[in-house]
Amino acid sequence: MALNPNKYIRAGVIQALPSYKVWANRVPKTETTPRLYILITNQGKTEFANGKTCHEWECTFSLQIIYRNDLGFDASSIVDDVAQEVDNAIRNIMTIPNFYKKNVTLEGENDLTYDTDTNTINTKILNYSIWVNNAD
Repeated sequence: MALNPNKYIRAGVIQALPSYKVWANRVPKTETTPRLYILITNQGKTEFANGKTCHEWECTFSLQIIYRNDLGFDASSIVDDVAQEVDNAIRNIMTIPNFYKKNVTLEGENDLTYDTDTNTINTKILNYSIWVNNAD
């Protein structure tokens, strides 16, 4: 039976970024929303190869780096610095429990800035594809 890599990739991302609050999809209701946090979103996977002794997957995910600033103040430089650190960690530090990380590609990044009634929100979205293998 093939092991689903999604939860293991999330665990690998969280472990690779110990300096940041990282969650899947949203900040939990039990947490106070921090000024800076990261969300793991848009996970997907395609079975790349299916063998007798292993399964390989091409997986995709997005990391949303979110900075909540006072209304009218931009934090683009802060978010850019965090994105650089995050990208280095995903490429070079991240390990994935039960899987071998064969390749990581940053497929693209996008910026999104908007205002709420009380805050200016700077977001940088990093879109990754990753090739993983697990030996059954």
